Amino acid sequence: MRHFELAGALLAAALLAGTASAAELETDAQKLGYIIGMDIGSSLKQQGAELDLDSLFEAIRSTYNGEPLAMTPEEAATVREEFISKRRAEAETQRQSQGAANAAEGDKFLLENRVKEGVQVTDSGLQYKVVQMGEGAKPAATDRVTVHYRGTLLNGEEFDSSYSRNQPMTFQLDQVIPGWTEGVQLMPVGSKFMFYIPPGCPWNNGYIESFNNRLRKECLNRNHWNTLFEARVVIGDFKDEHNHRHRHSALGYRTPAEYAARCSHTHYPVACEIN
Repeated sequence: MRHFELAGALLAAALLAGTASAAELETDAQKLGYIIGMDIGSSLKQQGAELDLDSLFEAIRSTYNGEPLAMTPEEAATVREEFISKRRAEAETQRQSQGAANAAEGDKFLLENRVKEGVQVTDSGLQYKVVQMGEGAKPAATDRVTVHYRGTLLNGEEFDSSYSRNQPMTFQLDQVIPGWTEGVQLMPVGSKFMFYIPPGCPWNNGYIESFNNRLRKECLNRNHWNTLFEARVVIGDFKDEHNHRHRHSALGYRTPAEYAARCSHTHYPVACEIN
């Protein structure tokens, strides 16, 4: 776990000096300390925990000055673990409740949508509508395709779009969510289809699952962050290591950056709009 002693010292110094206004922030140390304090305050606010700020400031002062603390390190570790466990349980309960509600809403929509005019249903249950039928070849699951797409929620809110970036996406068709793998194979080059796909999970995609597992084991589970600043630094280092220094057996023991630079696969242009 990484420690940010300089950040803590600067914050403590700012607290010891009293409340500072923007006009009083003259030195670089004062400005940096204030910025880190802003990050800490923002992080604590986002966590939504009930805090006694007087106790928070007193702990910082006592630690900074080397004075006796009101809690031993062992007591602090126990309280911290209890708090983390409680927050995780609350988040999981909320996630399951929201997930169940979303699933019920999605099932209701798909049940009603399947009988609407123009909607077709495959043997697997995938629902789609042909907006424009092309005349080119159809891709196979192992082909790389280039698509334009737009994804929206049931309420019409757009969550992703290659159109807004003015940049189509290229991928190997068997490395995306099952709805795309099956649906895009139905599309001759030049087509535009509308697919109705239930929300996916990381385990729908082996590549995403592998990365998610690696990120959790090698970064998230090994660190505890008190500020957004700390999290950004550590996760940024992990991302740089993963992309530019870690060699992957699935990529011929090349880094992802090296593999992307040498990619020479044949691309099959397919237009696909997902609404």
